[in-house]
Amino acid sequence: MTMRAGALARRLCVLAIAWLAFIAAAPCAAQSPGIAVLDRFDDLALWHASASDGVRASIHAGRGLTGLALRLDFDLAGTAGYALAARPLSLDLPDNYELAFDLRGTALVNDFQVKLVDDSGENVWWYRRQNFEFPRQWEHISIKQRQVDFAWGPTQQRTLRHVARIEFVVAAGAGGGAGSIYISGLTLRERPPQPTSWDAPAVEASSSLPGGEPSRRVGGQGAGHGDDVL
Repeated sequence: MTMRAGALARRLCVLAIAWLAFIAAAPCAAQSPGIAVLDRFDDLALWHASASDGVRASIHAGRGLTGLALRLDFDLAGTAGYALAARPLSLDLPDNYELAFDLRGTALVNDFQVKLVDDSGENVWWYRRQNFEFPRQWEHISIKQRQVDFAWGPTQQRTLRHVARIEFVVAAGAGGGAGSIYISGLTLRERPPQPTSWDAPAVEASSSLPGGEPSRRVGGQGAGHGDDVL
């Protein structure tokens, strides 16, 4: 009986060690390769609130979908202005990328913007959603490089290579008023390079009129409006 009890104890000990090792490795396994965490919002010391004339804005810590969040409180006060939360962020961008974060809000329909500013402070790129309905429940927002447009600035370089500051902005839209937005889990993912060329489309048909063969229909000889494929 004593030998059986000892064997059982050793087996339980091995299982416990294996379980602890699994728990320790789980966060690493859960993080997808190629994703960099830019801000977990567990320290808001780098963040500051700003607003246009007549608008009130403040930032506070909040609870995120997982972990903590940045809460931006604002009151547009009937103006056509804006409120924002911003922080310095020195970031080299890959050739193709995706910014992502979780978002929810208790706010009326207004413009939502994510601005990326270069080292000069004068050149701005943005992701802009006009008259955006802020989700009441957490929603994952994914911003691909092609969705980031040059907004303004003196530079002739329209491709952003290095970010010096990031801003989350609520600007007056159809709703105006006061509210709060919550942002959590800001990440950057490097994506595969965008293709520079595409294969010519292939067309198949069970039959065709003379001179209207499928190979002649797409970008080739005889690709006119009068050619029919049956």
